[in-house]
Amino acid sequence: MKIYVKDINNIDLNKLLNKYIKTTTYFSLIFSLDGIYKKFKDNDIIFSLKFIDNDIKLITLDKWSLLIDTSVILENEIISQIPYNFNILNFIEYIFILRENTHIKLVVITDEKNKINDFYFYYDEKLEIDFKNEILTFLLEIN
Repeated sequence: MKIYVKDINNIDLNKLLNKYIKTTTYFSLIFSLDGIYKKFKDNDIIFSLKFIDNDIKLITLDKWSLLIDTSVILENEIISQIPYNFNILNFIEYIFILRENTHIKLVVITDEKNKINDFYFYYDEKLEIDFKNEILTFLLEIN
């Protein structure tokens, strides 16, 4: 599940990088009339993406409005050839955690120039945990 923060500005990515970085992943999205595909920089495998839209819920946490999005993007099937006409965009995905063994991850996706394209918290909704305290701690730290 993705949890987006409405109306958040001025995220200090450098502060996060210095303190909380867990993983960095380089990937490309390939857009064509036949679909959207994902390729990770460290291998030659290309996946077609499948989008499953679900409900979005709005909740309030302290002074922030959070959008809870249960939609899913699946790496569907491996393909061997991309369509002839396509556009490709390269991204860097940073995953931040407050501490080891946490269930909440902060995901920041940037372009190659470190311009933030996406920013959300992720947690597995199958786990019945209260995610609000960890999200609040991150929000107070970055904004």
